[in-house]
Amino acid sequence: MNTKSIVFILLYSAALFNFNIPLAALAESNGDSELNISGKVVAPSCTIAPDTVNGSVDLGEVLSERLQSAGSFSAWSQFSLNLTECPATTTEVVVYFSGGQDPDYPVYFKNTGSSKHVAIEVADDTGSRISNGSVRNMAVDSQQQAKMVLKGRMISPQGKAISGSVSSLMELAFGYK
Repeated sequence: MNTKSIVFILLYSAALFNFNIPLAALAESNGDSELNISGKVVAPSCTIAPDTVNGSVDLGEVLSERLQSAGSFSAWSQFSLNLTECPATTTEVVVYFSGGQDPDYPVYFKNTGSSKHVAIEVADDTGSRISNGSVRNMAVDSQQQAKMVLKGRMISPQGKAISGSVSSLMELAFGYK
């Protein structure tokens, strides 16, 4: 009798007599182990244009004497957020704004530069103020692009601005619908 016949007879006998031989019993056990399997399903996103990814907004220069009265401000400087290559299924982009708030006037962004009594005001193209925690929606057009026009300026809520640099960091997070 050859080896193949013996294996067949053993398997046939096990099936005929309903031997339950657990597969684990046939393998040598070295203890318990776990295997975690994970993944993530993500929504397709738009490409953030290079001028938006690491963009800078130049608010220009203003004489400190123009910011001596409470509520005085500089001229607006316009800038935009640009997204391209949005997936065909994306119709709207939600923008979440965050950044340091002015400690005395939280509707403005904090100036981290050397100038004193100056904050940064940001607004959308309708003039509606954007501050830390603001959320805005951008429609995606037929070319699969989205654009939001914004403007920023220096403002001295309490007046008596002291000359120096003006800077702030505004962070953007995007959600897609």
